[in-house]
Amino acid sequence: MKNINMYLCKSVVVCAMIALTSACGEEQVNQEVESNSEISAEADDSAIPAATDEPTESTDSEEETDSETDAAPTEPAVDPIAELVEGWYVYRLQVTTESELPLVGATQSSIFNFGVAEIRKEGEGFVLVERHCRYAMSTAEYFTAEISDAVPASIEPVYSEISFREEGGALAWERAETVVVVGADLADPKRDDLPTDADDERVIDQDNDGHPGVTASVDGLITADVYFVQRQKMSYFGTRTSAGDLMGEIVDASEQNIIGATNSLLDNSSEPTPVPEASSILFLPVERELSCDQLNDSIDVYFGE
Repeated sequence: MKNINMYLCKSVVVCAMIALTSACGEEQVNQEVESNSEISAEADDSAIPAATDEPTESTDSEEETDSETDAAPTEPAVDPIAELVEGWYVYRLQVTTESELPLVGATQSSIFNFGVAEIRKEGEGFVLVERHCRYAMSTAEYFTAEISDAVPASIEPVYSEISFREEGGALAWERAETVVVVGADLADPKRDDLPTDADDERVIDQDNDGHPGVTASVDGLITADVYFVQRQKMSYFGTRTSAGDLMGEIVDASEQNIIGATNSLLDNSSEPTPVPEASSILFLPVERELSCDQLNDSIDVYFGE
């Protein structure tokens, strides 16, 4: 509307100037008309937006959005074995040996290790993490023995590789060998000889009871405290049940030395001989991680001990 008024105004001026041609001369009027025409043209130019050579904003973002829309997210590959075995477990390890005991002769005894474990996938394989919670001993009917919970509580979690494979329609598993030394601090836990004497500087008080090594309190036909050092060296293998339990056998190469006792009858017991057929490992799946206190309070519930 503004431009129309401008044109009307300019037309009136031009008409008035034409009417004055008789007084001022035609040539002068024409010059003024041309001048005003130029002014009008300049006004018109100013009223029309100037064209620009600047490109419009890039549509790269739109293209990227389209590209993202077209490329659907890739779902991570699902490992069917991981879905079966990953998670938390409680376990019972039973190592049975036979040794010559005073007064009763050859006798079988079992050491139980109860704990909490986790299986998780790392890279292309699986890792088993075991946390020792309680050691218990079962001997002949003539004896009972106890080990303080301070001993397993002092042991760092044990990490090992665990592998799985299909075998005969079942899921077979194998846990690599690990070494845990209790009652002594060895520079090379796998290869150094175990101490045989309480005065060996490598002997430590594992349970902080003021006595060397680990203390087992024996009661029954003989009552005494026995002090020992031990190298737990073993691997496992077995199969997974339909209920999700991991049941297996133990390859045991453990060693133990008695370094003292309050009763001399137990101070020189023979080296125990492993009894593989009476040794076993059992992992039971649980819904969440348990503390050692929670497990120790529920051992009977899980394992009926």
